[in-house]
Amino acid sequence: MMWTVDLKSDISKREISIFSWNILAQYLLDRQWEVNPDGVSHIPTNTKLDWCSRWPNIAKKLCDSRVDVICLQEVEFNVFDDILSTLRIHGYDGIMQATKKHSTNHHHGVATFWKEERFLLKFVDHRSRVMITTVEDVQNSNCSVSIINVHLQGNPDEFVTRVRQLQKALRSIILKSPEDRYAIIAGDFNCPLVSACGTYLQHGNFHTSDEVYEWGRCIALSDLKKIPSHPFRFSSTYPSNLSPIHDSITYMRSPGSGVFLDQIWHVSDSMSVVRIRNSFDSMQEKREILKTGLPNHFHGSDHLPVGCVMKYVRRTEEKYSISQSSSSKTKNSRKTLQELIQSCPFDNEDQKHELYYVMMPVDGIVKGKKPTEDQLKQLKNKKCRKKKLLSDASKDTQKALIDIFQMLK
Repeated sequence: MMWTVDLKSDISKREISIFSWNILAQYLLDRQWEVNPDGVSHIPTNTKLDWCSRWPNIAKKLCDSRVDVICLQEVEFNVFDDILSTLRIHGYDGIMQATKKHSTNHHHGVATFWKEERFLLKFVDHRSRVMITTVEDVQNSNCSVSIINVHLQGNPDEFVTRVRQLQKALRSIILKSPEDRYAIIAGDFNCPLVSACGTYLQHGNFHTSDEVYEWGRCIALSDLKKIPSHPFRFSSTYPSNLSPIHDSITYMRSPGSGVFLDQIWHVSDSMSVVRIRNSFDSMQEKREILKTGLPNHFHGSDHLPVGCVMKYVRRTEEKYSISQSSSSKTKNSRKTLQELIQSCPFDNEDQKHELYYVMMPVDGIVKGKKPTEDQLKQLKNKKCRKKKLLSDASKDTQKALIDIFQMLK
């Protein structure tokens, strides 16, 4: 994996480039001067930080990225049309999050843009602090890619809320596009990589977790363990052991200190990382930002952008028709399994979600090799949850589930 600033050089047909940035809503910046002047005391009073002064530099960075997909956070509703007009000149289409809180008390949301010549819009789902944009990649046999643009709950203590926001987004993908396995989550997570959100995305649930950390402290798991599982295998584009040498900050206010809040995650069994973007465009920019803090006269946001290039990889498993049986199962049998799942009279949506979790194989198990202690723990957990799934189901649903599990043998 290579670090870079240029995400577009020598990109192949089987690769997709992503750029994500919290561009700082003007309303929030202006409000800082009123309610928390100490938080912006490092900014010289003569620095022009109105939107008209900030937008040209933001626009230049967006257009210079030349990526396939752009995810923005803290986009004010009244400036979205201007942003889209600028990006359309460079071949993008885009959509702004529609939110029930779109009012005088809620001025901003997330916005996603994509290259029109490459992607066709399939569907959009607007959720709390999340927007899912699913597009068809015409360069790659019209495969569907779900772009989950997030600006998760900001209160540091509300880690359960952040995880639930992710869980509901992933459930939406499964229900609306169950055949698709390409998914990318990008945006402002408002938490570090090592967090409840990171644990949930990587492991699918908290049932095998003994300890989870948030902002460096061990947190209670009781409420987290109640959150339904998801069947994906997500990996962070950026490594969790980042050091200052590799530009490990994406958010900072006061000079000299910052944290890594902005992240990109991908489904690891269908995409691989080719290269990732440095937060800073140059060493000179890095020195200047660490010295002055953010925002400043040439960088109009308190966040730094993240980005990456990912490659589609051949999937060895058939969508959600996943089992740990031998690879001799035919395509027809997998089709039959998918038909059984689609026709199953689930009692509720969570039941279907639980089935997908039970079906998902434990990662890393190799035939003929003894499972690790953690893998055995996961296998035991799946067995118990399968038993509970069957016992809690209604008579008709139970019969359909038994047929599905028989097909998996």
